[in-house]
Amino acid sequence: MGLHQKITLNPQPSTLNPEPSTLNLYIPLDILIQHRGGEQDATDMGVQTITNGGIGFGVQWNTGRRVLRTLTAEVSALGCWQQSGELWSFDFGVAGSCMVAADFVRDFRAFAGLFYARDFVSLYGAPFYSTLSLKHEGGRFSSLLTPHVGVEWSHTFAKNYILGAKVDAYPLYAGQLTKADGSTQPSTFASNFSFGIYFRCHPTFLLKRF
Repeated sequence: MGLHQKITLNPQPSTLNPEPSTLNLYIPLDILIQHRGGEQDATDMGVQTITNGGIGFGVQWNTGRRVLRTLTAEVSALGCWQQSGELWSFDFGVAGSCMVAADFVRDFRAFAGLFYARDFVSLYGAPFYSTLSLKHEGGRFSSLLTPHVGVEWSHTFAKNYILGAKVDAYPLYAGQLTKADGSTQPSTFASNFSFGIYFRCHPTFLLKRF
């Protein structure tokens, strides 16, 4: 649950004929545990055990229309826990997120989300979701508010081969920064964006037929 934004297009190629209208409910449940150290530890950081967890509720509506294919909405509650070690300057943190997305014909998707955190770190995730400062070592923000908007195109042009492009924007608002020496900086606002082109392949081949 690295919070890499798990919004992805349906890998199945779209057609001009819409599917029947359906409504799906789901409960996303994620947990990620990282453990480092022990008898073979060659660092001076000691044993570390840190955890991310989350649970939410989502609804997806397949509209049955040709242009606007699918609408999705999801809310989640998240938490982080430093069970052992001193990697973070806090032991517990909480966060919440909400997201809406729309899938259109020709494999296009638009989405928007909002993420709020207090004393939260996303393991292996984007720094836009962590209240620890990467610029000031040992520094931490009092809170973090991260809107996220983007568009994506993803097309399956052959079986198990997908080509796509994605644009994301993160207008980030960070609360008061407390540095390691105890000094503080006022709240700040920053605008970040990313753009990428990707190619995914999942080739399969038959070893033997029984």
